[in-house]
Amino acid sequence: MVSFSALKQEWGVDLENRKIDVLIPDGESIFSLAVLHGLSRAGENFRVHILSQNRCSPVRFSRYFDSFTVCPEADEARLHCILKVIREKGVDILLPVHELGLKFVVKYKARLEPFVCIPPIADADSMALVSDKGRLAHFLEAHHLATPTTLRCSPSHDVPDLVALQFPVLIKPAQGANGRGIKRFETAASLLEYFEAETVGEDYIIQRYIDGYDIDCSVLCSEGEILAYTIQKGLAVESGDYKSPTKIEFLHDQAVYDLVCRMLRKLGWSGIAHIDLRYDAVSGKVNIIEINPRYWGSLPGSLVAGVNFPHLACLAARDISFSVPEYRHVKYAAAKTALRLVREKIFKGAKTDIRLGETDLPNMLKDPLPEIIRLFSKC
Repeated sequence: MVSFSALKQEWGVDLENRKIDVLIPDGESIFSLAVLHGLSRAGENFRVHILSQNRCSPVRFSRYFDSFTVCPEADEARLHCILKVIREKGVDILLPVHELGLKFVVKYKARLEPFVCIPPIADADSMALVSDKGRLAHFLEAHHLATPTTLRCSPSHDVPDLVALQFPVLIKPAQGANGRGIKRFETAASLLEYFEAETVGEDYIIQRYIDGYDIDCSVLCSEGEILAYTIQKGLAVESGDYKSPTKIEFLHDQAVYDLVCRMLRKLGWSGIAHIDLRYDAVSGKVNIIEINPRYWGSLPGSLVAGVNFPHLACLAARDISFSVPEYRHVKYAAAKTALRLVREKIFKGAKTDIRLGETDLPNMLKDPLPEIIRLFSKC
């Protein structure tokens, strides 16, 4: 990992006496707090500014930012607000964290780049491709990258031909996230019965269900080459069969790494992404399921494992080279799961293999107000 003292000569400034100002332009995102915590762990040399459409976004109540600005929703007004903050605060790096924020920065990149450094970021076409599960599946199949058999469907079309499918299958919104709208069908008859009873109101896919387990890869890339990554296996889900795991294990898996590398090079991907994969217990192969072109919910876990993606993205924004960081084999639990494990240990004597330092609880204890606001705020 590159230290600030090692960057003094490369950046041409005395970083021990000069703060690096970073602007998060989409502080309304649920991921902005985790990104802010990552920057806070990178050292006192970062000074972070938040811009948000939501005046009471939970990140506003953090102890780690230096300024908070409420911005308009309309694109041009939002752009002028960003440029105003860049000018007034002397912002060095613009760090969008969520898909909408990233797409906004891509749209106005030519007008922003003269005034601020931007981390590696995918172009609009690549972002649109990976955000649509149907288009992504077609891309993966065309490039012989392992993925489940997938049918792309539209609500305006007739019921698709199911001959090519093996059951069970999943039906998913083409642009859904976090398990929203996913349904499982064991037979063609049950799926056809569903179509007869229900009207699907958006583009969707039908995809072969893989019997196995989830294994994901988080990356920071530049033009298809991985600058940093972590691989994680899901261990537990708090509620809902298809939601993101709340307990994970970081590990190394060469098959996952090789498949992800091939895909990212085919895409020529730049920026951050979280890639959902699934291990097939029958074939023994790994399949790519989807790509989320943004920061991810288990970002604090990557930090526990030893990879600070927001910090590295800032280095990449300034063209500072660094070696691909190593990460540790650790387990991690989100705060809600960690609290449940603590309660079970105290009141039921249950054993747990998760240590306090392998959870998000330390972040909550050091910076409790955002989580309290998240739980009780009505705005």
